[in-house]
Amino acid sequence: MSLYKIFWRTCALLLLMCSCRNTDVEVADDQFSMHIRTAEARSPKDELAGFHLPEGFKIQLFVSEPNIGKPMNMAFDDQGRMWVTHSVEYPFADSSGIGRDKISILEDTDGDGRADLIVDFADSLNIPIGLVTVPNGVITYSIPNIYYLADHNGDDLVDERRILFSGFGYADTHGMINNMVRSWDGWIHADHGFANTSKVTGTNSDTLVMVSGNTFRFKQDGSHVEFTTTGRVNPYGYAFDEYGYTYSVDCHTSPIYQLIRGADYPHFSKQATGIGFGPAMMRHDYGATALAGLEYYLAPEFPPEYQQSFYYGDVVKSRVYRSTIKMNGTTPVHHQEPDFII
Repeated sequence: MSLYKIFWRTCALLLLMCSCRNTDVEVADDQFSMHIRTAEARSPKDELAGFHLPEGFKIQLFVSEPNIGKPMNMAFDDQGRMWVTHSVEYPFADSSGIGRDKISILEDTDGDGRADLIVDFADSLNIPIGLVTVPNGVITYSIPNIYYLADHNGDDLVDERRILFSGFGYADTHGMINNMVRSWDGWIHADHGFANTSKVTGTNSDTLVMVSGNTFRFKQDGSHVEFTTTGRVNPYGYAFDEYGYTYSVDCHTSPIYQLIRGADYPHFSKQATGIGFGPAMMRHDYGATALAGLEYYLAPEFPPEYQQSFYYGDVVKSRVYRSTIKMNGTTPVHHQEPDFII
């Protein structure tokens, strides 16, 4: 089994399970080779036995292969259902013209914590990553376009595939359009990833050229598209706090950034602009370049010390980090907490 498939099987479990607490674990000095598997992939039951969690939490399988491939992004609709983009061949883009990837709707109808109703909303996709639910369907990215996939008759099957924006580069499939989210301004916000160049035009004829790391926003009818920030290497993840601040992960440099509208941020070998880069929120010494996904937890179900916390995954070190922020006036100050899941 390839290293990619082993990594992404681990990611599938991490992304589609609820979080939890257990005993501390001793961590070896070489944390990279420690998690590289040379044997066959484990069963979900055996995989669960390898998780280490804070005391008082438990972890639960929601869905696994063969009912889902490599999960890329997920979102929830107003019925509480999980929509998941998942891929068969990632990171290798389909070249036949008939992709094998899907967007599926997952639902727990009997309340046992596992998906028992799985509907394939759309198939024949090509590494679909970002998605956001909208009235009568979803907006998603699938090489090389952003689509509105509409369900006009309410049967949970796509009826219309409308291209909203085209021209997105995919030379590096590890850094494509991802983590779409509707923000406070009503626009859809998204990340544009590493090593790709995209030239995108809205129906208003405004053209946006993005090179490597950027974030941008667009109207869900495809009429407008514009930058929100520039710089960073490979943005992946969006989150909002109780103050309405926006945060995102850069999986190659300092993980969490507070996004300031119009700011420019560091990038490999990039020189600061005349007014300097947007401020860094944190530094890290993880030694990893595969930090992906971001969530800011505000719900009451976790114990108080685990609320108001950021959670973000590390594919290479096979763990979920946790960090908190304290406000210094109006400035969020980051504090790294012990790893949440190993």
